[in-house]
Amino acid sequence: MSRLSLFLVLLFSIAFLQCKKEPAYLEELDPYAEIASLIVNVGLCDLFNDPYCDFPIPIPNATVYLYESEEDLLLDDPVLEQKVTGYSGQVEFTQLEGSHIYYLKTICSYGTQESSENTPFRGIAYLEVLYEKP
Repeated sequence: MSRLSLFLVLLFSIAFLQCKKEPAYLEELDPYAEIASLIVNVGLCDLFNDPYCDFPIPIPNATVYLYESEEDLLLDDPVLEQKVTGYSGQVEFTQLEGSHIYYLKTICSYGTQESSENTPFRGIAYLEVLYEKP
């Protein structure tokens, strides 16, 4: 066996030994590790005074519905959760699955909007739902 062949066999053996399976305790994820939150801000844009809508006016009493899938949104059933915005125009959905796309329907006195947002793995997603001032 030549030195080159011996060297390659030794190199592949070392590489193979380095590729071991992770211990079982690392495979079990913490159930709280995947939890994400979604914060929805509902606002009104006065495009005459603020053409880029840098400072939307919060809309209280808007109802925000959260759906698991786009099909659920289209069928309007089942609703995972529904919340009503407070004075700040904001609602927060917690205990959501991370790395998942959720679908939302927002209803207020200015109309209805549908949207979607991807929740991050172990994080907080922010969604702005903006209406144009008539």
